[in-house]
Amino acid sequence: MKKKFTFWVRSTVKLGALAVIGLFGTTSSAQAPWCNAPNNEACGWQWGATTQIYGAIDEVKLDLNGNNVYTKAADGCNNPVGGGTAYDLINPGSSINIAAGATYQLTITYTSNYNNNHCGVWMDLNGDNDFNDAGEWLNPTTSTNWRGQRTIDITVPCSGVTPGASRMRIRGNAYYRAQFSATNGCNLRTYRAETEDYNINLQNPTSLSANFVVPATVYTDYDYTFVNTSQAAVFKSDWDKDADGTYDATVPDYTTRWSVGSTQQQCLKLRAENCLGQDSITQCFNVV
Repeated sequence: MKKKFTFWVRSTVKLGALAVIGLFGTTSSAQAPWCNAPNNEACGWQWGATTQIYGAIDEVKLDLNGNNVYTKAADGCNNPVGGGTAYDLINPGSSINIAAGATYQLTITYTSNYNNNHCGVWMDLNGDNDFNDAGEWLNPTTSTNWRGQRTIDITVPCSGVTPGASRMRIRGNAYYRAQFSATNGCNLRTYRAETEDYNINLQNPTSLSANFVVPATVYTDYDYTFVNTSQAAVFKSDWDKDADGTYDATVPDYTTRWSVGSTQQQCLKLRAENCLGQDSITQCFNVV
């Protein structure tokens, strides 16, 4: 009997430990090695049987020059209101390319039944696994008065960026708590709101050379896509159809067509920009 009882106790303890890991291990392992994001009352507070007071980082969109780079569909609170954690790594197994020197348009839909919440955005730019260094708080002038959808510009500097895998962190906080400051990506306990991390790939240019691929044959009245092969970390690509001095589009790859009555030579110009400056290339080809 004693032997069976001892086995039962050990098994119960083991199962209990596994249950604790199941509750908290995923969050801890997702957060590591980046610094903690302490919270209180998780995404929100359950008030009575039916009322919830919460702050959810809902839809998130990242655009560059009007082109979508990343979208997270609206997902409400990722963890139960009043639960044990308010942290989530949103894109495990993938990453978002972020170019040094670029200014992105970040749209956050913050769903809450509070008015005037706080919402802060940080990037670990130097790869030291925290968000406390100069320049890593990306919205110091727009972190207050959040409710509903709001679009802000976030600029990644050209200096102080270590290329490679890193994280972007978005944190919400209840309106009646202290406003965010530069070092609050890690060390502020937030209330009734979420913290979300995003895997990013920081790109810092070492050279600049504009280039693109021209299809082997271009036929009249057909759409063709000219693929941009400029080096990584180009944050702006301007296309000048006919190379006439007027830029017609700012997109990574350019799709267009020509209409000609007989075979004619046409030209296309690409101007690429990164932290090192600008470079241009013009290529001419026959439209058949």
